[in-house]
Amino acid sequence: IKPQFAHEMLYLPYYARSIDISNMTRGMPNTKKLNEYSVTQAQLDQWAVQFEADRTVTERQQLQMQTASRLPENTRKWATPLAQSIVGNQKDPYYQALYIAEYVKNSARYDKNTGRMSDEYEDFAQWFLEESDTGYCVHYATAGAVLLKALGIPARYVSGYMVNTRVGTPKEVLASDAHAWVEYWLPGFGWVALEVTPPLLAMQPEETE
Repeated sequence: IKPQFAHEMLYLPYYARSIDISNMTRGMPNTKKLNEYSVTQAQLDQWAVQFEADRTVTERQQLQMQTASRLPENTRKWATPLAQSIVGNQKDPYYQALYIAEYVKNSARYDKNTGRMSDEYEDFAQWFLEESDTGYCVHYATAGAVLLKALGIPARYVSGYMVNTRVGTPKEVLASDAHAWVEYWLPGFGWVALEVTPPLLAMQPEETE
């Protein structure tokens, strides 16, 4: 990885297993002011689960799950009935997450020029799901995380960059590649990435129910 400048934080690919600096883990500050470094990336299976997620839960993961389960009470009041209506009788958290993702993707048309939340609402996710006809990744990821939490599934909003890469081929990551998505905790697998933003396709319907 060769950042244009020695940034304060290390930019790492998703599911980074190790880095060529002693005592360094993902998300650590770039205290050595490096502008070139190497990372070993984990191979993912079809679940796209984190490499470190085994079938035991560490104390650190328990704390993460507790933090990722919190919702303001006012948010929980409107989000819980909606989330339950989306998943119906489905009890498996994996399929619940897929139902939520599909619902959020179809909740509005993708538009980076989406305006600010109206003054009638105090809850950003509620405004997006109930009133806004458009949104972009920030809106979709926020709504997805809220609805998962409302079902009792630990979830967190994640931001970073999304690019298509090929092994052995350098790739320039631009500010325009910035993206937001959701991670949720799947028992036995760990934190799973969930894409809740619709693809940018010309055939995407302009209206949703």
